[in-house]
Amino acid sequence: MEEKCPWVNSVAAEIDLDSGVRLEIAGISSIHKGKLAPQVKDLKMFMPNVIEKKNDYLKVSKLTIPDERSPLALRRVLASVISVALPGVDRKKLLEEVNHAEQKLLDINENYWNDLSDMLDSVQNSGIKTELKKLTNKSIEHIMSYRKRLLRRKHDG
Repeated sequence: MEEKCPWVNSVAAEIDLDSGVRLEIAGISSIHKGKLAPQVKDLKMFMPNVIEKKNDYLKVSKLTIPDERSPLALRRVLASVISVALPGVDRKKLLEEVNHAEQKLLDINENYWNDLSDMLDSVQNSGIKTELKKLTNKSIEHIMSYRKRLLRRKHDG
């Protein structure tokens, strides 16, 4: 991860949506292939590729937690992805699923990076430990910053 990278890619994860659909994030960094709908064309760098789709299962390549320059990118990507998994879902239900998936994704990523940081604390000092601690700290700070922005948006209406 570069010092000034404006996003954190999610770790591999599985999220069970309230509708019963399982969303799997493979954790594969990729660029979206194919055409995007006009309303999400600006999200090309954030949009995952669909790897597999079944009735109650959708696997995508990645999800990205953006910085403040793209404050709604994750929510818009989640809405697009969930719409693939639940075609014809009404707007209210879609928003509920997006909120649920976003919180789960943040929890999973924050837990991963905190666990990795804790494990590194028991490793003898070395150059690699120092670099990994920087990575874990940067990732944790990024996720916490995203959560703060999310809370502000909810508070501001």
